[in-house]
Amino acid sequence: TKSGKKLTVRLPEQTDLQQVLTYINDLIAEDTYIIMSGEPVTESEEYSYLTALLKEISQKQAVAFYVFDGDKLVANGQIKKRQRRLSHIGDFGITVAKEYRQDGVGSQLMAMLLEEARAIGVKIVTLEVFSNNERACYVYKKMGFTEFGVLPKSVIHRGEIINLIQMYKS
Repeated sequence: TKSGKKLTVRLPEQTDLQQVLTYINDLIAEDTYIIMSGEPVTESEEYSYLTALLKEISQKQAVAFYVFDGDKLVANGQIKKRQRRLSHIGDFGITVAKEYRQDGVGSQLMAMLLEEARAIGVKIVTLEVFSNNERACYVYKKMGFTEFGVLPKSVIHRGEIINLIQMYKS
């Protein structure tokens, strides 16, 4: 990282369930810039999500990486292919734990995911970002993403109704 931290990046594994559950529920509690909010995710819900993700990876329908600091999950990201006539398009998602933000973790993880997505046939990557997440908007533009749409007043975040910005990168 920019600050010199040595982190481990690897593929997700079923044995990551408890780490992922703790991680996502910490993000929900923080009420950060993610769609998930409100009630914590249950172990059963996270098990289903992780199982489906691992299947998509094995079928070359997704790429995903988890980033660890020792045994602690500190970031994750994935690009999932759409189906049929849209199978050359991948939908991007990323999260970084609060104490690891603005240290280059997200940018490095994004670059790795974009490279791996090409290997499974993804030619266009799309993402959605909250309009009030100025830091993420800046990073995405720096990484070559272009805004192509806005869904007005579509997200309730911390009591405010904001826009959802849609971006893509070829």
